[in-house]
Amino acid sequence: MIFIKRFIKILLIVVVVLVSLQAALLIVLQFPAVQTAITRSVAKQLSGDSINGKLSIGKVYFVFFNKLILTDVSIVSTERSQHLDSLKLNYNQSDTLVAARKVSVSLLPMELNLQLGNVTVSDGVFNLQDEGERTTNLDRIFNLGKSTEKDTTQSSFSLKANSLKVNNFRFTLNNPEKA
Repeated sequence: MIFIKRFIKILLIVVVVLVSLQAALLIVLQFPAVQTAITRSVAKQLSGDSINGKLSIGKVYFVFFNKLILTDVSIVSTERSQHLDSLKLNYNQSDTLVAARKVSVSLLPMELNLQLGNVTVSDGVFNLQDEGERTTNLDRIFNLGKSTEKDTTQSSFSLKANSLKVNNFRFTLNNPEKA
């Protein structure tokens, strides 16, 4: 009998500790500074592994449970070469592929695919630059079109949005070969 009471007491303490840890984690994740630190860590990881550039995000606000607001978002090329330096010097090309002061995303319940509700991008710029040889800065930064082998595997990931709003946004196409 004493053994059962002691076991129940220990089990109750473990459950209380686990529930308290989860509650504390949810409370800590409510703070924008914590959200920003986590997002910057993810952006740094993506910058090194997935793209030939630097993804940077100023601040992050995650409004539980379905809204994400990012400020000062940019993707900037980090690659250097004589050809790229020549394009920048002679044709006023920029290292910035895309930048936005604010990106707001409403998230919908997820399954295997990421479904976005309304996406709003404000106060930004998209610089598409022809770099010759049928490549652009978009191809170079995201490693598009590099593989000669066809990928026969189906990707199970897809990204969809119900709506996209663009406010005060500038698009620049720089094509030095046609100039």
